[in-house]
Amino acid sequence: MLIQVLTNRCETLLSFINSAHGPSASNAVNARRDGNTQDAYVLLQDGVYLFSMLIDHVPSSAIYILKADLDASGLESTLKAHLETKSSAKLQVISDEQWVALCTENSPIVTVQ
Repeated sequence: MLIQVLTNRCETLLSFINSAHGPSASNAVNARRDGNTQDAYVLLQDGVYLFSMLIDHVPSSAIYILKADLDASGLESTLKAHLETKSSAKLQVISDEQWVALCTENSPIVTVQ
Protein backbone atom coordinates (compact mmCIF):
# COMPACT_ATOMS: atom_id res chain seq x y z
CA MET A 1 0.00 0.00 0.00
CA LEU A 2 1.22 3.49 -0.85
CA ILE A 3 0.10 6.08 1.70
CA GLN A 4 0.37 9.71 0.59
CA VAL A 5 0.50 12.11 3.54
CA LEU A 6 -0.57 15.68 2.84
CA THR A 7 -1.46 16.77 6.37
CA ASN A 8 0.82 18.23 9.02
CA ARG A 9 -1.59 17.18 11.79
CA CYS A 10 -0.04 14.40 13.88
CA GLU A 11 -3.39 13.27 15.24
CA THR A 12 -4.82 12.77 11.73
CA LEU A 13 -1.92 10.58 10.65
CA LEU A 14 -1.78 8.68 13.95
CA SER A 15 -5.50 7.97 13.67
CA PHE A 16 -4.86 6.39 10.28
CA ILE A 17 -1.84 4.40 11.51
CA ASN A 18 -3.68 3.19 14.61
CA SER A 19 -6.88 2.33 12.74
CA ALA A 20 -5.67 -1.28 12.67
CA HIS A 21 -6.28 -1.57 16.41
CA GLY A 22 -10.06 -1.32 16.21
CA PRO A 23 -12.34 -4.35 16.59
CA SER A 24 -13.57 -4.14 13.01
CA ALA A 25 -10.12 -4.03 11.41
CA SER A 26 -9.70 -6.17 8.32
CA ASN A 27 -7.00 -8.81 7.90
CA ALA A 28 -5.13 -6.53 5.51
CA VAL A 29 -5.09 -3.71 8.03
CA ASN A 30 -4.01 -6.10 10.79
CA ALA A 31 -1.18 -7.27 8.57
CA ARG A 32 -0.16 -3.62 8.13
CA ARG A 33 -0.13 -3.09 11.88
CA ASP A 34 1.90 -6.24 12.46
CA GLY A 35 4.44 -5.28 9.81
CA ASN A 36 3.52 -8.14 7.48
CA THR A 37 3.13 -5.90 4.45
CA GLN A 38 5.43 -3.45 2.74
CA ASP A 39 3.72 -0.11 3.21
CA ALA A 40 5.35 2.99 1.85
CA TYR A 41 4.62 6.54 2.94
CA VAL A 42 5.12 9.55 0.66
CA LEU A 43 5.25 12.88 2.46
CA LEU A 44 3.87 15.67 0.28
CA GLN A 45 3.08 19.34 0.87
CA ASP A 46 2.56 19.91 4.63
CA GLY A 47 3.15 16.20 5.26
CA VAL A 48 6.92 16.75 5.13
CA TYR A 49 6.73 18.26 8.63
CA LEU A 50 5.76 14.84 10.03
CA PHE A 51 8.87 12.92 8.95
CA SER A 52 10.25 12.61 12.50
CA MET A 53 6.97 11.37 13.97
CA LEU A 54 6.51 8.93 11.11
CA ILE A 55 10.01 7.47 11.50
CA ASP A 56 9.23 6.81 15.17
CA HIS A 57 5.79 5.26 14.56
CA VAL A 58 6.44 3.11 11.48
CA PRO A 59 10.17 2.34 11.60
CA SER A 60 9.93 -0.69 9.30
CA SER A 61 8.08 1.15 6.52
CA ALA A 62 9.71 2.94 3.62
CA ILE A 63 9.28 6.70 3.87
CA TYR A 64 9.71 9.01 0.90
CA ILE A 65 9.78 12.81 0.88
CA LEU A 66 9.13 14.75 -2.30
CA LYS A 67 12.24 16.89 -2.88
CA ALA A 68 10.34 19.94 -4.11
CA ASP A 69 8.21 19.98 -0.96
CA LEU A 70 11.23 19.37 1.30
CA ASP A 71 13.04 22.28 -0.35
CA ALA A 72 9.99 24.53 0.13
CA SER A 73 9.76 23.60 3.82
CA GLY A 74 13.37 24.49 4.63
CA LEU A 75 13.74 21.27 6.64
CA GLU A 76 16.75 19.79 4.83
CA SER A 77 19.25 20.39 7.66
CA THR A 78 16.75 19.20 10.27
CA LEU A 79 16.12 16.04 8.28
CA LYS A 80 19.83 15.38 7.89
CA ALA A 81 20.47 15.85 11.61
CA HIS A 82 17.55 13.58 12.51
CA LEU A 83 18.73 10.83 10.18
CA GLU A 84 22.17 10.85 11.80
CA THR A 85 20.53 9.67 15.02
CA LYS A 86 18.04 7.32 13.29
CA SER A 87 20.40 5.50 10.94
CA SER A 88 17.98 2.57 10.55
CA ALA A 89 15.24 4.74 9.07
CA LYS A 90 14.20 3.83 5.54
CA LEU A 91 13.83 7.39 4.31
CA GLN A 92 14.56 8.64 0.82
CA VAL A 93 14.15 12.03 -0.84
CA ILE A 94 12.56 11.53 -4.27
CA SER A 95 11.88 13.51 -7.43
CA ASP A 96 8.48 14.04 -9.03
CA GLU A 97 9.31 11.30 -11.55
CA GLN A 98 10.14 8.81 -8.78
CA TRP A 99 6.86 9.67 -7.06
CA VAL A 100 4.92 8.92 -10.24
CA ALA A 101 6.80 5.62 -10.57
CA LEU A 102 5.86 4.69 -6.98
CA CYS A 103 2.22 5.42 -7.77
CA THR A 104 2.29 3.15 -10.82
CA GLU A 105 4.02 0.33 -8.91
CA ASN A 106 1.82 0.29 -5.81
CA SER A 107 -1.79 -0.57 -5.15
CA PRO A 108 -3.85 0.55 -3.38
CA ILE A 109 -2.94 4.19 -2.93
CA VAL A 110 -4.42 5.98 0.08
CA THR A 111 -4.22 9.71 0.75
CA VAL A 112 -4.27 11.08 4.30
CA GLN A 113 -5.15 14.78 4.40
